[in-house]
Amino acid sequence: MLKFLSEIGKTISNYPRAVILMWHASPKEMTAFTLFNLLSAFVTPLQIWLSKYIVDGVVAAIQVTEGTASTHLRQIAILIGLQLLLWLASNAITSIQTVLTYPLNLKVSYYTQELIFQKLSTLDLAFFESPTFFNQMTYAREESIRRIPNFVNNVSSLLSSLLMLITLLIMVANLHILAMLSIIVLSIPHLIATSYFGKRWFSLLLKQTSEKRLAQYLTTLLSTREPVKEMKLFGLYDVLVDRFRTLYQKFVRENHTLSFKQEISKVALDLLSTLSTAGIWLYAAIRAVAQEISIGDMILYFQTSERARSSIVSVFRSSGIFYENSLFLEHLFSFLDLDPNAVEGTLQSSERETEKKKVSRPLQEGIVFDDVSFKYPGTEETVLKDVSFAISPGECVAIVGRNGAGKTTLVKLLTRLYDPNDGCICLDGTDLREYPLKELHSQFSVIFQDFVQYHFSVRDNIGFGQAGDCENMERIRAAAEKAGSLSRIEKLPQQFDTILGRTLEEGVDLSGGEWQKIALARAFMRDAQVLILDEPTAALDAVAEEEIFQRFNELTAGKTSVIISHRFSTVKMADQIIVLEDGCIIEKGTHDELIAQNGTYTRMYTLQAQRYR
Repeated sequence: MLKFLSEIGKTISNYPRAVILMWHASPKEMTAFTLFNLLSAFVTPLQIWLSKYIVDGVVAAIQVTEGTASTHLRQIAILIGLQLLLWLASNAITSIQTVLTYPLNLKVSYYTQELIFQKLSTLDLAFFESPTFFNQMTYAREESIRRIPNFVNNVSSLLSSLLMLITLLIMVANLHILAMLSIIVLSIPHLIATSYFGKRWFSLLLKQTSEKRLAQYLTTLLSTREPVKEMKLFGLYDVLVDRFRTLYQKFVRENHTLSFKQEISKVALDLLSTLSTAGIWLYAAIRAVAQEISIGDMILYFQTSERARSSIVSVFRSSGIFYENSLFLEHLFSFLDLDPNAVEGTLQSSERETEKKKVSRPLQEGIVFDDVSFKYPGTEETVLKDVSFAISPGECVAIVGRNGAGKTTLVKLLTRLYDPNDGCICLDGTDLREYPLKELHSQFSVIFQDFVQYHFSVRDNIGFGQAGDCENMERIRAAAEKAGSLSRIEKLPQQFDTILGRTLEEGVDLSGGEWQKIALARAFMRDAQVLILDEPTAALDAVAEEEIFQRFNELTAGKTSVIISHRFSTVKMADQIIVLEDGCIIEKGTHDELIAQNGTYTRMYTLQAQRYR
């Protein structure tokens, strides 16, 4: 019992926060919607009350002499006119509520998504390595966003129903206090049942979350452009459709079973609550026959008892839905309150970090890795082991090694997407953790191997490299020219205003190499001191690659640069080459020095060179 009361208290505590959220999203619609909900509570009792006087007026008109009947008829006509006005008012209120509901729900859904996106922007990359976090995010984004408008609509409706119910029960109590109590007592099982099934639905939907993510992934594979080539060549459609069908049938079976049980209980409980109405009708009829109450009173008690019964059942059911929605809202609010340090591997700020600390321009001492070791959160494998090296200001460093050697991980640590488990990384003699993160990130311009293809305009794709200068066409054009993409852009239908990708009808798709040049332009757009290029020419043909690297010194002038590449024609021009193997530095030096050592670098370089002979 204490646990149930605790859950009810927690459920109720979510309501003020949900209302505040709704208010911030749409204050005007929220106020109007609540007001009209309250007004609607008094319409039905007034209609029933007027019906009593209309019936009594008709009976009186029948019983009186012919000379005074016209007086009663005028009174009846006035009452019917008032009834008509109430009907019109009821229809108007319903229409206004409908009109208000759409913009209110839409604004609240968008505002809630905005809150979720703002929260995501504050979370470190380590969160996105956690399947538990993805489940939590799914609960917040899908179910909770859908249910926030339902929650407050449900509560507004619940308050309206309660006001109407109280009015109706007072009217029924005038017949007999036991009539009112019978309606209440015989309807209580509805509250228990709706709370029980609300929790069952909540548990079921939580249980299905991971499988629904799998179903969504299958939907993406089966309906998007990129996987089509492989899906067709390997004949995967039947296999994946069969997996989707299995999941779908499981969802249908589980939902149907619970829904069937809920409907069976609803029918049984409706029968129970109807007994109270039948008893009240019989009692009112007996008193009318005994002339203890008027015919209008009997009609009033008939209507109020039935409406009270249906209202209290509706209130209890709404309470169950309220409880169910609140359980989902608990996940949304838990997500919005998520501690940024809640998972292993989040960035830890130094006690000396200050918003006023700035990186020198130009760099004075460069970058130093000092005995850096790292493993990804939730894993046991050490990806980098005691890595130490230095990069002088303006120096170009290339990092080479086999796949999985730790090259891209090293870049993630340098740009402070993660912190090392041991050792430290310094920029101009200061630990990266002592700089404000925004200030630190502004020093780096990065093109990752898995760069993003934004399905926006060319202007946006390049301008995103320096978000504050998205409209600076002179700078955007210069970045495109540096990356070697300007000539291709000028041939596009709207040039820099051309939409890229196939998401929108007017979108123009590019080849892999052309997309990579756009990403390079985005990197050159940024006013950063350190340029990091992870496989910057992987998708370029030999001619385009040669064109870029012939001008490499010009493109990186005044910048410290780090290049990760498997192409030794690219890395040989670097001032310093670092060879990684199994997370350790095994060689470093210039191209000529490493060739002279006749070690791992020489073997890798020779093997690649032989393929071009």
